[in-house]
Amino acid sequence: MKVKVCCIFGILHMLVMLSCSMTGNLYNNENRRLFERLYKSNGNAFYIKSTNISVSFVWSYSEKKISIYKLSNGKLIESKELPDTKSNWLDQFSKKELPEADSCLELDGDLLGFKLKYDNSLVQNDLPINLDCFLRKKLKSVFLNGMISDIKVIRLNGNLH
Repeated sequence: MKVKVCCIFGILHMLVMLSCSMTGNLYNNENRRLFERLYKSNGNAFYIKSTNISVSFVWSYSEKKISIYKLSNGKLIESKELPDTKSNWLDQFSKKELPEADSCLELDGDLLGFKLKYDNSLVQNDLPINLDCFLRKKLKSVFLNGMISDIKVIRLNGNLH
């Protein structure tokens, strides 16, 4: 019995370690530089990366616009700016609500990340999720629902799969 429990914990430990190492590898230097530049400039930055393809998106909200960048293999292939109609949901962040995204947890799925200033502190999170599942959800979290809505509106998800 002890051997089975040890094996199970060993396998779970390896899966967590694999997930962490994949997260670091999926998010390349070009994405990271752009992500950090947007965060410093606007106080927020978001990204989506799929494990299935090499395309990723990085976006950020400023006073009047959403800046969106599409990258492939670490190279910028498209950028656009849209008027920002929204983002009061950015002010609705709550760490207590983040576990709602766990209902779409998938270790070999997509990666959704964000970094923002909230209540004079830094909030950063990487969510290994199934993006299709996440976008179908209606959650209690105003912050997560705002993110879901904007991903749909700016059509990031249609370009990932």
